[in-house]
Amino acid sequence: MVGETVKYEPLLHHDFRVLGFPAAVELGKWFQYYTEFPDHILSRRDAALTREIVPTWLTLEDFLAAHREEITVGQ
Repeated sequence: MVGETVKYEPLLHHDFRVLGFPAAVELGKWFQYYTEFPDHILSRRDAALTREIVPTWLTLEDFLAAHREEITVGQ
């Protein structure tokens, strides 16, 4: 999407929580919850309802395509 090859490097939840930046612990817990309980989370997300409430809502892919020129990589 941005003209760069990306390699996914998984990070354990614990390793994320100890990165030391503000909110690392909270985000690490949040990521772990989403990983361990995906059905509980995803069952509460209704994309059709979201589009009804926010008609301008974009998927990540649509957002990146629409804002490609504004995204800088490695700067």
